[in-house]
Amino acid sequence: MSTIKSLFVSGLLLVSLNGWSQSEMKEELCVIRLDSFGNGGHYSIVDSMPHFPGGNELINKFILENLKIPEDFISWNSKVITQFVVDTNGHLSDKKIIKGINEDLNNAVLAVLDKMPPWVPGKCNGRLVPVVFVLPVIIELQ
Repeated sequence: MSTIKSLFVSGLLLVSLNGWSQSEMKEELCVIRLDSFGNGGHYSIVDSMPHFPGGNELINKFILENLKIPEDFISWNSKVITQFVVDTNGHLSDKKIIKGINEDLNNAVLAVLDKMPPWVPGKCNGRLVPVVFVLPVIIELQ
């Protein structure tokens, strides 16, 4: 009888260790980048990424309605890659162009980011956290 009890206890211990290791692994899935001054930072990998309210379809519509293409823009297909931080309130900060086309178009894309409503913030282990986000803006003139 004592052998059965010890196996049962060992089995419970293995189950709890497995649950503990999974929760530890989950915490490791969130990656934070600290600033150079050690004042905190923002996450680059989280359990739940921030997103525009309404999803991809509505962000595309928002960009299309708000992007003012410069008059001298002649390229048919272009991609401007932006980066920003979505804070715990969903506001965008630290907006910048990673790869742009020209200054006028880059500024037009940044102006659209300035007009965006708050996003749904990212989460790490159930907590709202600031997350760096990369958003390519693809422009196809027809």
